[in-house]
Amino acid sequence: MSSRRDSDFARLEQLLQEERRNRQEADERAGQERRRAEEADERAGQERRRAEEADERAEQERRRAEDEQQNRCFETSGEQVWTVVGKYPAVEIMSQKQDHISTFIVYSFTPQNSSGWTPLHQAVFMGASHQQISRLIQQFGALRLLRTSWTDSSELPYRRMTAAEIARELGYTDLFTLLAPTIYHCVPYDVLATLQEHFYGLIRLQLHQLPQELANLRLPELVVLTELRVPLMWFPLKPAVTGSPRGYMYRLDRRELLVKSFRIGDPGNIKLFRISEAGLMEIEEAIVFNI
Repeated sequence: MSSRRDSDFARLEQLLQEERRNRQEADERAGQERRRAEEADERAGQERRRAEEADERAEQERRRAEDEQQNRCFETSGEQVWTVVGKYPAVEIMSQKQDHISTFIVYSFTPQNSSGWTPLHQAVFMGASHQQISRLIQQFGALRLLRTSWTDSSELPYRRMTAAEIARELGYTDLFTLLAPTIYHCVPYDVLATLQEHFYGLIRLQLHQLPQELANLRLPELVVLTELRVPLMWFPLKPAVTGSPRGYMYRLDRRELLVKSFRIGDPGNIKLFRISEAGLMEIEEAIVFNI
């Protein structure tokens, strides 16, 4: 009787051990499944992050391409532009700072009595096709808000005209929409006019000892900044030392203008200014230039 109970207990203990082993194996399998699921989730998370990073890079490339497309000007030498424009002095040349996203628009220094006709004005006046005009704007970044300084009164009714106005006067109705500028920075005209006067005042003040150079400048119009995604432009002056840029870099900052003057007066002098409706103020640093 006693041996039977011992046998039953031994059998029961064996069953309990098997049950414990089964539970341990089940727990281990569940743990392995959980770890595999966690690893799969981690891999999925990594794939998702890589996809997000790829999307981010693609978006950055798209924005960079749009900025370059919007702001790019003619990639030619001054002599080549002059040939394209004929008797009209060029006002658009491209200058790009290494890998910086923004493209700087460059005004050439021209006498005040120059016509101010750009390749876009000339192309519209000469009856270029819709495709050719579109290429000037979309591929080369021709600015649609620039106005001529004068026109021949026997051909056009006004001295200061945009390419769109020329097209309207000549009846090129298919170009109206194409020549309408896209405005990215909605600054009131009176504010722009005030900023421009203060900017001109700064240039005249810094160049007052160089009257001949000042007399030969066609000062830039700030309104064209409003059609640039990155409202940054460069107004060059003739370098005092070969290879040393000289002039003004300026950028809209909401309803104010940031100006950086290079080597005006002192060859090594660089100054920063903030211009508002209230006037001009020299500042120490302007991080918005990002250069």
